[in-house]
Amino acid sequence: MDTAVDVQLLTHTPDPIRVMYVAFRTCYSKFTPQQLWADIESGKISEEKMKTFIFDKLKSGHSSPRTQVYFTFAVSGLSRAASHQLVRHNNGITFDQQSQRYYAFKEADFPYVVPETWEKAGLREEYVAFMRRVGELYDQALKAGVPAEDARFLLPNAASTNLTFTVNYEEFLHVADLRLCWRAQWEIRHMWAKPASMLARAVGDPAHVGQGPQRPEGAISRAGQAGATEMRRPADGLLRRATRRVPEVSARCSADSVAQRRDRRGGEDGPHVGVHTADRRRSRVIDASPRVREGPGGKPFLAASHSIARRWI
Repeated sequence: MDTAVDVQLLTHTPDPIRVMYVAFRTCYSKFTPQQLWADIESGKISEEKMKTFIFDKLKSGHSSPRTQVYFTFAVSGLSRAASHQLVRHNNGITFDQQSQRYYAFKEADFPYVVPETWEKAGLREEYVAFMRRVGELYDQALKAGVPAEDARFLLPNAASTNLTFTVNYEEFLHVADLRLCWRAQWEIRHMWAKPASMLARAVGDPAHVGQGPQRPEGAISRAGQAGATEMRRPADGLLRRATRRVPEVSARCSADSVAQRRDRRGGEDGPHVGVHTADRRRSRVIDASPRVREGPGGKPFLAASHSIARRWI
């Protein structure tokens, strides 16, 4: 059974701006968190004032209050190849994943992901036939008395899985820095782009402070077609203004041509939905150029000082 990844935002911190403001002000004020919350409730402290204060503190490098804002997502149709990468993140994020030991697939049918490259190579039928044969042998093993925890040894990395995870805002941005880079594996890149868009739509960008024009949902960046992404971006917000940099790829992504060719495998005429770049011939950064430092052996590399998501969420 061929599947596609699906992501849903289940719940989140009800008022991220208030939570972050109280956390920030607690560090810099004689007032108790209870008093600060009461002032917000009474209308003494406006939302614009809260956003401005948060913006100023984030510019100083203080970001720990973002860990007090959480989001809970449900994910289905993600391959085990991608989920193995995702669950390596374990700081500020928790996962619960479908077990292949306690749940056995029925009727020789298990869900799996078909990479686009197999279809482009004209090997989809062979791929599906192999998965069907794996399912039949898996079912045969179960009926012969092989426990599910041993029958699962047959299941490939392509087998899809379901999971829920809760992540704080700071870790969400950190994961985005790593997994939205176009050098990351395509499936996990596409998967993380979905919650990134949902987060912005659901809470209106918890970092937004109302400065500067808002970009319509789905609009490309000011960079134009070259280097612009098709992924939906939130409005100009606090985080991108705090750094004055809005990269089209993470600063951790080298502009190396070999890496670019690897990312374009399968052809340029079939972009993956959500995160395909219109033109990957160069790393494009808006408002500032990437900082280049000297690495081992005197070779230059792009310095990664902040998260890509911290500049556009």
